[in-house]
Amino acid sequence: KSAKMVDLLQQFDADDHARSRQPVNPFDDTEGPLEPHHLQSARSVASSKEFPIFKREDANYQLPSGILHMTASNGYITITLVGNTIYRFHVKNPRGHAEYIELKRDDDRIRRLFQDPTGQHLLVCMESRDCIYIGRGGKRAQPRPLSKLRAHVESVAWNKVEQSDSSTGPILLGCSNGVIVETEIDTQEGALLAQARRSKPNLVEVYQLMRDLSDHTEPVTGLAMVPFPGRVNKLEAKYFILATTPKRIYQFIGTVNRTRSPQFQELFQQYDTVKVQFQEIPGTLNNSQLHMWPSNPKLSPTSFAWLTGAGLYYGHLGFEDQVPGDSLLQDYSLIPFPQSDPIGMLLTEFHCVLLYRDRVEAVCVLNEKLVFEDVARKRDYPLLSICVDPIQNTIYTHSKFKVVIYHPHRENRNVWKIFLDKGQYELAKKYSEGNQENMDIILVKQAEHFFKQERYQEAAVLFSQTQLSFEEVALKFIQANRTDALKLFLRKTLQSLPEKNKTQQTMLTTWLIELYLNELGVLRDDEKHGKQLSTMKKEFYAFLQTPLLRECLEANKKIVYDLISSHGASDDLIFFSSLMKDYERVIAHCIQNYNYEEALDILTARASEAKKTEGAAAFKRFADLFYKFSPILMQQFPRRTVQSWITMERSLEPGKLIPALVQCNQPTDAALVSSAITYLEFCVDTLKSRDRAIHNFLVSLYVKTRSRSGEEGEKLKQYLKKQSQDSTVYYDPQYALRLCMEHHLDEACVLIYAAMGLYAESVELALKMPDVELARSIARPQPMMSKDMQKRLWLMIAQHVIEEEKDIEKAMTFLKECTLLRIEDVLPFFSDFVTIDHFKDAICTSLSEYNAHIDDLKSEMKGATDSAKNIRSDIQDIRSKYSVIEADTKCEICELRLLTRGFYMFPCRHAFHKDCLAIEVKEMLSGNRKVQLENLLDGQEGHEGSRGKDSRKERIDDIIGAECLYCGELMIESIDKPFIPFDQFEEAHLSWL
Repeated sequence: KSAKMVDLLQQFDADDHARSRQPVNPFDDTEGPLEPHHLQSARSVASSKEFPIFKREDANYQLPSGILHMTASNGYITITLVGNTIYRFHVKNPRGHAEYIELKRDDDRIRRLFQDPTGQHLLVCMESRDCIYIGRGGKRAQPRPLSKLRAHVESVAWNKVEQSDSSTGPILLGCSNGVIVETEIDTQEGALLAQARRSKPNLVEVYQLMRDLSDHTEPVTGLAMVPFPGRVNKLEAKYFILATTPKRIYQFIGTVNRTRSPQFQELFQQYDTVKVQFQEIPGTLNNSQLHMWPSNPKLSPTSFAWLTGAGLYYGHLGFEDQVPGDSLLQDYSLIPFPQSDPIGMLLTEFHCVLLYRDRVEAVCVLNEKLVFEDVARKRDYPLLSICVDPIQNTIYTHSKFKVVIYHPHRENRNVWKIFLDKGQYELAKKYSEGNQENMDIILVKQAEHFFKQERYQEAAVLFSQTQLSFEEVALKFIQANRTDALKLFLRKTLQSLPEKNKTQQTMLTTWLIELYLNELGVLRDDEKHGKQLSTMKKEFYAFLQTPLLRECLEANKKIVYDLISSHGASDDLIFFSSLMKDYERVIAHCIQNYNYEEALDILTARASEAKKTEGAAAFKRFADLFYKFSPILMQQFPRRTVQSWITMERSLEPGKLIPALVQCNQPTDAALVSSAITYLEFCVDTLKSRDRAIHNFLVSLYVKTRSRSGEEGEKLKQYLKKQSQDSTVYYDPQYALRLCMEHHLDEACVLIYAAMGLYAESVELALKMPDVELARSIARPQPMMSKDMQKRLWLMIAQHVIEEEKDIEKAMTFLKECTLLRIEDVLPFFSDFVTIDHFKDAICTSLSEYNAHIDDLKSEMKGATDSAKNIRSDIQDIRSKYSVIEADTKCEICELRLLTRGFYMFPCRHAFHKDCLAIEVKEMLSGNRKVQLENLLDGQEGHEGSRGKDSRKERIDDIIGAECLYCGELMIESIDKPFIPFDQFEEAHLSWL
């Protein structure tokens, strides 16, 4: 029942306390410290829905007596109770593994507690100036007095570099007599030890702070040692040591040798010759303190706070390359207390938490305003001390019977506004917590700040990121006559537009193009701005090439064309057309301006590039450009145009280029005709074109460009001869013949006649020329020429030679060249008065050939007679051949006696019943022969009567008795067939199991 009453009272107190404390508005315009009635007003305005910056939690620790001192680190809380009892526990399990340590000193009492950040080491300072060390866990938790240290310890600087669970490492102690002492505690040996043992002492006074103006020593109320980031190794470490008294703050910098002991003595000895950096702030405050943030030993501190009688001395630490005598303190200021002097203080990232006897307050270090106040209840009065867990970032305050916990809760929630008011825009952005509305406010204010400072480019970039009206921002730059900043703003705005906003993209793009064209026009009018013009052009072209604008420019290229054309910028028009791959417009523009060579270069270069990088479908548009512009380019630069065609190889259709070549029909320009012939020869020889129009056009050019002397062109004859060698003639022979006849090209006509198969006409025309060698070349054997035609042609040539040229010896050579001719064939062409002496040798040769032929015939007849005789002998032997069959001979298939029914006996000695053999052979036959055998066995084929039966029997014998089943071709052809048919395999497989 009493426990329930306690719970109800605690709940009532918590509700009452929640109503009495509210966070104060950090942006109250009231200057100076807030009076109580101001605080009440601020509380009423604050939002009741938002948690305060420090969330309060009442700890429910069951303690046997009142609390005197308290410290916390790494989740471990150490409390001293009345009667010199030390109670240590972990916040997650206050009742489990708790340690109660009693210091049996009736005539003494605990004065201070110092616990390291890891919670492993605890120093207990007594009123008698004795110090006791207590470790954590097991034997280490036994109190160990430090007999050689007899002074009040006011502060401790723990060593975050060399500290371990069993050793504190070299640490510094700040004493009440202004002395800084170095020592090291090692629990493994259970005594106070120094870094180097043996003859060296374990307790060293390394420095004595200066006396005050009244020649009194001041206690070292605050002490911290911080290693320089990145300046620690196995041998050395560079340290910054900050020491405070109630009126002064001292700075020490130096490098220590980690292998020596004591380590810090040499560092402080430097200041015997170097002036110590210190600052003095007058005031009287007995409980002066020094705190760093972050206090986590794993992090390097960035700010500090020193509690003085004049106020809160706050600043930042700047670690650079300082040497002894330099200062690390930066941006420091003195923050006045909201009320009277506090009894304790802690430092967080943005606030100083001040402890009074009746309340806890938090002051923002950025604007020095009170932002939090928590008034203690009457039963908890007075508050005694405040501490923070540096690892868990939890704040603890206590009275004699109560512990209160404060958890920082989004203490940076409104920091961005403070930085914004100070003009620290980057820090404001950093702490805007990702809130887009907050970020927009910051960007607008920063942009306006830059605009007022005439930093228009930076303002344009920032304005493009805000939600301000587009028209309002654009008007600002127009009124300021800052086209460059306006362009930048438009470009940045364009980049930030969603892809779906096509209309806005089009508007911004066209506006930017117009601005660029206006500037380029102004620069073109003044020759002095040549360099600026080049720079502006590059910028404009780079803008047009922006990938983001590709789709927009494609959709609105007519508008852009009109804009550029209205400014008369032909080079810009060419660039944009090229960018849009609208090469037809580019080439047409060049031709209109008589820049034929440039047009050809653009067409060739772009087509070659497309041929390499794009497919055949993409190249088609370039092919169409060739077909369209080649006629006019051929007139101006025939050789280069043809060379461009040749580089395209098979990508162009030669037939579609004929309109560009037709103008060569009137050969007034030798270069034009020569270039046309070059391309047509390339088509015929390299591309192997079979287009009849190409071949006919080439023939016509060959014919019309013959030499003026009347001699036929060698190229035409070579072409016709080459075509005659192929099985197919690709030119039109009739068209070519008509052309050649019109121009009296007889030799060409001879070749064309031959290509047409009109060999007689060809030879006849050749003999009329007369050109016997040409006629002989036609009469030589050709694929489509028959022997009769060949003989006829040679007779025509021989007759011409004998009758017209009267050259009998030459005619006789024809007999050797053409084996089809005989002397008797040409004898009728000789006159009656020719003597036999001229062809005696030919007659003798002919007679010898006849005799040899007769001998060959006789030999063939004798061989045929001998073969017939041998065949008759073999037939006779076969008729008389027989085989002996035993009575027990069995059929090779059914293994029954063979003589029981009709059978077949083969020369290989294999014997089969007729019906068994018919069944096996039928299975091995295929197609029509199988059907035929089935019909014969069923009696469906053959004629009725004895003759029909004999015929059917003979046909059956021809099929099944033609060869042995096992030794013949049927067995060889069945090698790929399985021994067991597929439809019987399963049954056979089961029978084997």
